[in-house]
Amino acid sequence: DFSVQAIVDERYCSEMATTLTVWNKSLVFGGEGFTIFDSNGNLLFRVDTYDDLLFMDAQGKSLLTLCRK
Repeated sequence: DFSVQAIVDERYCSEMATTLTVWNKSLVFGGEGFTIFDSNGNLLFRVDTYDDLLFMDAQGKSLLTLCRK
């Protein structure tokens, strides 16, 4: 029996394929990163690349931080 455990909240997971659009531009002035939209144009996530990679929800709440080695 193989089970997958999510590292983020289940509300951000889907059992079905989902189409997302990734823009290589941050919504934060002076920042670098990406914005991620669903197929209806709704902002879902932001990824900003400060010292670490910061994965945030649409409201800017940190969901996951990836530290550079």
